[in-house]
Amino acid sequence: MKVSLAVGACLAASQAIVTAQENATPKEPVAASAQANSGPPTVAAYAQLPFVEGAKLSPDGLWIAGMFAIGGSQRVVIVSPFDPDGIKQAVMPEDTEVSSLRWVGNENVVIRLRAIRPFGAGERAYVSRVVAFNRITGKFTKLLWDLGGQDAADILWVPTDGSTKMLVAGQNSIYMGNDFWPAVYSVDVTNGRRTTDLQGRTDVMDWIVDSAGVVRLAIATDRTRGTRTLLHRPKKGASFDR
Repeated sequence: MKVSLAVGACLAASQAIVTAQENATPKEPVAASAQANSGPPTVAAYAQLPFVEGAKLSPDGLWIAGMFAIGGSQRVVIVSPFDPDGIKQAVMPEDTEVSSLRWVGNENVVIRLRAIRPFGAGERAYVSRVVAFNRITGKFTKLLWDLGGQDAADILWVPTDGSTKMLVAGQNSIYMGNDFWPAVYSVDVTNGRRTTDLQGRTDVMDWIVDSAGVVRLAIATDRTRGTRTLLHRPKKGASFDR
């Protein structure tokens, strides 16, 4: 069922998005086209964007979000196979890259972005952030953008019951200290409000959540000794043990 819906969505998007591009593109003579196809692929062929990448179905199977190639660039598009005229485009800033898409319920898509920004004393590095895009209103909500760390976009868990709060790990500083180690936040994708689920822990960069949305595992990395330690706890509120 999901496969057929995905195919239908791609066809609907194709009709609505690509037709204008095809009409504007001059047609090559058949002989010239055949001759070009007989040789090895050109460099331009390798650089050509795929029609759609990273497509994700909404939980109800009625909508698909993906990175569609439009006008030589990728744009986040939400489309339904049942409503070809209901296309919504989420236009990202030109200097950002979309790392991944994920549905939270049937109305909101969380988009993980990264961009190169000034970092430290005269250096530049990738910085990751998350935004939520509502397919009904077409509005963006920034999530954890006030944190001061390099990575504030580690999506650990999204709900499956229709609620709108997800778990995200994020750093609050680029300098070694308590805020360098990512804390875990419960974030409402509809308004950006958050509560702290777990404070950062020294040497822990990776948190692992179970299917119920409870942080159960952590991986501590001691770079001095070259060791990694798995920490675990039996339930929410319990302490982590080695």
